[in-house]
Amino acid sequence: MFTGTINQDMRCMVAEITKQWNVDDIYIGCSGNFTIERLLKGQKFNLYSNDVSLYSTAIGNHVIGKKLYVWIKDDRFKWLEEYMQDSLSLVATLLLSTTMLDGYDREEPYFVRKRKAYHSQWKSLHEKTSAKLEVGLSDLSVRDYFAGDVLEFIRKAPNDQAFVSFPPTYKGGYEKLYEAIDSVFGWD
Repeated sequence: MFTGTINQDMRCMVAEITKQWNVDDIYIGCSGNFTIERLLKGQKFNLYSNDVSLYSTAIGNHVIGKKLYVWIKDDRFKWLEEYMQDSLSLVATLLLSTTMLDGYDREEPYFVRKRKAYHSQWKSLHEKTSAKLEVGLSDLSVRDYFAGDVLEFIRKAPNDQAFVSFPPTYKGGYEKLYEAIDSVFGWD
C-alpha cells in the first residue's frame, strides 16, 4: 500500500474544517495519493494539486486529462509496458509496483515467493486495482496539477484562497519511498 497519505483522524479534521472555509479554491501541496482531493470530492471547491513524485504526477495528469510520458528504464520490467497504455492503467501499474518492487531483488524465500506471486497474478491484480482507481479518481474537482516543488507551488497560490499540505515528515522521505520506482520507470 502506498504510504504517502494522512491517517483517518486527520482526514476527519480536514473534512470538518474545510466545511467552514469561505473560498472557491483550495491549493493542495504534497498531494501524495490524493487523499485530500478524494476527501473533498463532490464539495464546492476547485482543487489545485501538487507533488514531485512520478506516482502522484501520474494521478494528477490522469484526473486533469493530461498525457504523461513514462517509459521502462530497467529491461527486466519491459513486460509492464502493456499495462501502461492509458493514464488509468499507468496509475494502477505504478501503485502495484510500489509494493511489488519492495525487496524485489532480495533472494530470501519470502521475497522470491512474493516476486513470483506478483508475476503470476499481475493481470488480475491490475484489473482489480484499475477498477478501484476508476471509482476513486472519478469526478474529482481538480482543475490543475503542478509537478514541482511545493514552495514554488505555494508562491503561485492566491493569498485569498486556501492552502493545505501534509509534507513528508522526515528528511529524504520521498527519495527513499520512490527509490525503487525511480530505478524502473523514467518520465518526462
